[in-house]
Amino acid sequence: MNEEPEVTRDKAKAWLANPVRTLGSTATDDDTLARWLIVFDNADELDYLYDFWPSGGNGCVLITSRDQIAKTTSLPNLSGIELPPMPTEDAAQSLQKTSLREDEAEGLETCNSIAERLGGLPLALVQMAHLIRIRHLSLAEFVEYYDYDSKKFQEASIPGYTKQQTVAFVWNIESLDPAARALLHVLSFLVGDSVPEEILINDAKKVDLKDYPSTNPADFEAREALMKSSLITRNSQPGILRMHRLVQDVKYQPQVSKLRDILVAKGVEEVEASLLIAALFNESAWTYLLACTGYGFKLGDEFAVLSQQVVTASNEDKEEAQSKILADSYRYQVKKWIEVLVERIQKYQKKEDINTLSIAYNEYGRALMWVPDKAEAMRSWQISLDSVLQPKQKGDLPFPFPWMHTALVIAFDGKLDDADSTILPILEERTKKLGKDDTKTHE
Repeated sequence: MNEEPEVTRDKAKAWLANPVRTLGSTATDDDTLARWLIVFDNADELDYLYDFWPSGGNGCVLITSRDQIAKTTSLPNLSGIELPPMPTEDAAQSLQKTSLREDEAEGLETCNSIAERLGGLPLALVQMAHLIRIRHLSLAEFVEYYDYDSKKFQEASIPGYTKQQTVAFVWNIESLDPAARALLHVLSFLVGDSVPEEILINDAKKVDLKDYPSTNPADFEAREALMKSSLITRNSQPGILRMHRLVQDVKYQPQVSKLRDILVAKGVEEVEASLLIAALFNESAWTYLLACTGYGFKLGDEFAVLSQQVVTASNEDKEEAQSKILADSYRYQVKKWIEVLVERIQKYQKKEDINTLSIAYNEYGRALMWVPDKAEAMRSWQISLDSVLQPKQKGDLPFPFPWMHTALVIAFDGKLDDADSTILPILEERTKKLGKDDTKTHE
């Protein structure tokens, strides 16, 4: 006779409390009782566990959950740990083995690159390894195609697994309430590794975003929903949010690509896009460039050129804003970038442009080292140093990279003492302000 689920549950809990080995036995000695282990896997709705939680017995309970609050729940005798992503080296070795690409030339190096893209997420590693195998892709081919359309790979199911066992489905972004989804939309446009919470509240007052949680209570609820699904993590002391890079791929890439496709299809002149779109394309170009891949460089260049076209076609009477966006879009044509910055400094005398000029010369030096033209690179870094050393406000730290690059080149020439004397003053200045071995600031 079929029993009601509640009856079956209560019988199971009764046995767990006194797990006798023989039906009808009344033994209570631990040596004669069975030992048991219950696993609540993927327990994302913790409230359900209270009805099934054993009242005692000779066993253990293991819970796995994406909800970061699970380890601090009020369930009895519960302690928890937060599992970080797999270290890149371990993730790369696992990926190479499960994808059966252990004999591929430079395979481990390519797997390291893939593991970094996947952020050490075990489910993503398993899913991509299977896709590499069943689609007969080399590791290099996978990197090329994944960079072109990561969302497609994250949504792809694999034989032997259900649709629910994919990266895209596990996060199930579309099931979020409107406020949480709106917050995630905004986060996807920011640098996901370190988002200060204050800008999500304070700066939200300057724009009108549908469903966006613009008050502290609303933000708390939206943030909690995202944390329960492990879409974001939070460091409460400095008030920093972090979003996994795969989530950013799923949310950010399709949105920006859709805007790009609309402009290309209809024509930039016909759409009359806002300068804000041009600024967004600039940031997209920078995001793709930092991916350091073939498609990343290609897409970065496409977005930069499109940004320039939007500015050129704009009818907005904002000469300074147009000039600033153009300057940013030329970051991929460094000499042109420097020229525009110099023009802006002469015309507007903006501190931001003066500071950016040192960055531009630093990047030019890096580019010259690829030629290689060491002498010109060192000259470019010296110009960067000189511009950095211009009078600055008390307490400001100088942009450190031209010193770092100069010291590295000197060190590779075997002049270690000269390299030390080049970099030490900057390190001492930073230590004086930030403390020794600071890891909490991007300044």
